[in-house]
Amino acid sequence: MIHYFFSLYSLLSLIFLRRVIPMDLIVDADLTQKQGNSSPTLDQAISALLNGPRFIDDENTITLRANCARKNQHFPHLARHITGITSRSGRLKIVFENIPPSISDVNDCDGLPKLVLANDSCVSISNLDSLTITGLNIQYLADTCTSTLTNINSITFSSFCFNSSASSNSWMNGATSRFEIVNVTTFSMVNAIYFYDAFREIWINETNEVIFDRIVLVTLASIISSSHSAFFVTASNDSINTNLTITDLQVICDPRALVVPSVVETLFIDQVSISSMKVSNCNFSAPTISSQAIIRTAIASDFSVQEVFLSNVIFGSNPSQSIFSMTAVLNSVLTNFHIMTLYSPYKGIILLRLYFSTIKSREEQIREIIPRGLGDGI
Repeated sequence: MIHYFFSLYSLLSLIFLRRVIPMDLIVDADLTQKQGNSSPTLDQAISALLNGPRFIDDENTITLRANCARKNQHFPHLARHITGITSRSGRLKIVFENIPPSISDVNDCDGLPKLVLANDSCVSISNLDSLTITGLNIQYLADTCTSTLTNINSITFSSFCFNSSASSNSWMNGATSRFEIVNVTTFSMVNAIYFYDAFREIWINETNEVIFDRIVLVTLASIISSSHSAFFVTASNDSINTNLTITDLQVICDPRALVVPSVVETLFIDQVSISSMKVSNCNFSAPTISSQAIIRTAIASDFSVQEVFLSNVIFGSNPSQSIFSMTAVLNSVLTNFHIMTLYSPYKGIILLRLYFSTIKSREEQIREIIPRGLGDGI
């Protein structure tokens, strides 16, 4: 009997240890096959953490060695979903060991490993406590699949680059156009460079806290006039209160004439707070027939902006251009604008465009706001 209980205790102890011992794996690009806890590629390392679609352990860390810089990496080439052991349990951290002190120049992206999210390697992850990706150059190239991160307490992308630009063949063929973040408690993007051409967008829905800190958005020469924002933040479930906080947002542009980029658009969220926003050396005079705004907010409780810097910016082509556009916002405060070398062929430049709406049901508001940009401006 004593031997039986000792064996049972030992078995339960092993099961418990299996759950709490962290899985720390290495990606070493110099390898040709797996050796111990090291793998030659990221997809092999991720596969080693899984039993079917589920993580084997709760704590999972993958470190990419310095020799992975500029090398292509992928998620597993499998049409399967990755999930935690139980609902919202477990953590996955993917980090490059040779991260520069700051990602502030487009050339910094060249020294990072490339995470290629293509048609056979889109990411689909759910039911984790946290997901952290640090120091990768993310190439979102998928045309036929959508990458999704859902039902996760905390998601953090930091010290990274994100390139969602598409070839002309992709947008002419109506390819997939967004990276989805859904039902997340806190979503953070910190210290990033985002290459944007208005074909694809990061679509964030039903997320309580959204934080963008030190984001440089590079508006590419290939930008098209479309309804796709770099970031679209919404709450389709009216029981979800979403707060968006943006700190130190910088918009830079290709020197050619461009359409005004839709950097951030929000719909049905509670609070929008922007602190320090810079737009410099941009020529927004490319032909377009749609109304344009860099920041567009519709149906929000509070909208606050402070410290906006506009330098060497040219407007043209469309009198409906603006820096900010607000529709049905209850409270708004905009302070401390710093303007240098701003030009428009029209009599005035509209920094803020307001749209008014009576209080109606959510369904009626949706019909009025979508397609985006409806209303009578003043």
